[in-house]
Amino acid sequence: MDREDVNELILDEVDDIEDESVRQFIDDILRFERSNLDMDQPHYKSDYNEYIDATIESWQEDSS
Repeated sequence: MDREDVNELILDEVDDIEDESVRQFIDDILRFERSNLDMDQPHYKSDYNEYIDATIESWQEDSS
């Protein structure tokens, strides 16, 4: 997905986030959502859980 696929108002808000890791996390979630919107019945709860766990782990490593 290109960023152009996400509403410009949303992107403006995301771009205003100062914390790079948080901004990237939200950007990734938006891209993931857009890429799965056309699925008949998307079941991607486990994908979210895995991504969130990996992101939290990365943040913890960065703060150590």
